[in-house]
Amino acid sequence: MPKPKIQLKHLERQIQEGTFLIGEQYFREGRVEQLREVDKGLWQANVRMETVYEIEVYLRGERVQEFSCGCSLGIKRLPCPHLIAVLLMLRGFRDQQQEAVRQQREAAMPALQLRTLLHRVSDTDLQQFVRDWAKDEPAFSQALKARFFTRINESDPAHYLAALLHPYQDADGQLDTEPKHLQEIQRLFRQVFAQSRGLLQLGKEAPGFAILEYMAGLLHHVDSVRLRTLLIRSIIQILDEEESQIDLRPDQPRFQFLASFLQNMVQQGEEEAAHQTLIYIQAYAGFPEARTDIRQLIQSLLQSGNPLTINPEPLVLVYYQNLLETDRHSDWLLRLDLPRMAPSFYERLATSLMENGDFEGSQRILETGRAMFPANAELIRLQIQLLWELHHGASILPLAEKLILNNLAEKDVHFVTNYLTTAQLKKLDRALLSALETGQTFEHHRIACIVLHRASSWKALSQRIIHSGSFRLLEHYAEEMVTRLSENYPPLVTRFLEGYLDQHVGPQAKRIIQQVLSLLSQQGLTSAVSDLVHHLKNRYPHRPQLLDETEQSSTNRL
Repeated sequence: MPKPKIQLKHLERQIQEGTFLIGEQYFREGRVEQLREVDKGLWQANVRMETVYEIEVYLRGERVQEFSCGCSLGIKRLPCPHLIAVLLMLRGFRDQQQEAVRQQREAAMPALQLRTLLHRVSDTDLQQFVRDWAKDEPAFSQALKARFFTRINESDPAHYLAALLHPYQDADGQLDTEPKHLQEIQRLFRQVFAQSRGLLQLGKEAPGFAILEYMAGLLHHVDSVRLRTLLIRSIIQILDEEESQIDLRPDQPRFQFLASFLQNMVQQGEEEAAHQTLIYIQAYAGFPEARTDIRQLIQSLLQSGNPLTINPEPLVLVYYQNLLETDRHSDWLLRLDLPRMAPSFYERLATSLMENGDFEGSQRILETGRAMFPANAELIRLQIQLLWELHHGASILPLAEKLILNNLAEKDVHFVTNYLTTAQLKKLDRALLSALETGQTFEHHRIACIVLHRASSWKALSQRIIHSGSFRLLEHYAEEMVTRLSENYPPLVTRFLEGYLDQHVGPQAKRIIQQVLSLLSQQGLTSAVSDLVHHLKNRYPHRPQLLDETEQSSTNRL
């Protein structure tokens, strides 16, 4: 086992940032199970992922002496996220143990009660004691400020927060995230967020959200991924807790903060946080005045002139959901002046509306998308599904023909059968065969063969296979053609091979002969194999190399 230099109380400093963040997420998700001390200093735990990882850690005091994990990093004797998750739980468990021991000792001491002690000390001495301690201990000074600043500065918390964080900022306002300061800043953030949470729980929304507004603004001055994650995660967590405790009204500070926070997250490119904030904002859609504000907010974000770095689909969807009914009938999507989006944008947006039962809105999205991408297969398929939902079956046939002929995809031939009547399907097949008649590519032949097979036109199908010269098609329909054509099948194969060999020479021709003979053998037509070899010798006497190896291998097989 390795002997890493890791101490429980310094995990944040000693572990690579990305590894620590993933391990911290595992710990928060409750993936660590069955933590136990199996021997003095030797701890075991399981981390439940798709695979359960068994972790062993040997501690001497606060230092990790040895560890093991079965993951790829653990096998290389490197700290892994599974180890970090276990160490975080272990650190919390040991802290609880130490606190319990301390409380037991204090309970056993015949010490003065705190209230009695404070009564016996003068206010002047107590203030001087706090000043001296804060002077000697900067960490205590900062914790004291963070603990009491909101009680003193509720009217203007941002001003006091700026003073609180000033020691950690450079001339440009950027936070100093060197390792020696990072832990102090994180601790300070947690204290500030605790104050915001406390204010909100007391119903003091204005100062509570003023703190969150200031902390969200710090994202512009933070380069550390760890600090950014801490800030965003803490804000989202407070919003989650607070949403279930209050009566949502758009005239409250929370709604104004959400609008500001959404703008911030979009500008910062924080896609997950932006989309989560949209969910919070949409909860106000029941208020007409909020619907107007939401619509104007999203329109300003989409028309800001700056390229979006997040997926705009949720923004557009929420914008549409807050439109007035009369506005939904206009070309609202064009008014947003979005950059040229990919076809998948219109497909997913139209699908979302269709799944919510808004077929008319979905139709307008598809019209806009197909105006820019008229031949896109996904948009045409979605249009066919929508027309079927709207009972506009007569309009499906031309789209089905266009879809198949544009893409020549086998799945589309089968897809359209779900949306056409029997009469329409026959009409479609006639149109397809007419259009594919002169096609020479394999795709043209394959689609024609599918249509002929569906119509049970076996003679026409055999002629198409001969014309295609494609062994793949001959092999695909071989079993049914043997049954349907019986005695005519070997002559068909002979004509197929003649048509191919009249146009091709070389090693590929020899391979095709071998494949055809093998196919006949698989169908149990052993006499046809000998007849075909004999026929080829007579027809191509000037090309004996075609049959040398082929004849020998077929003889061995027989």
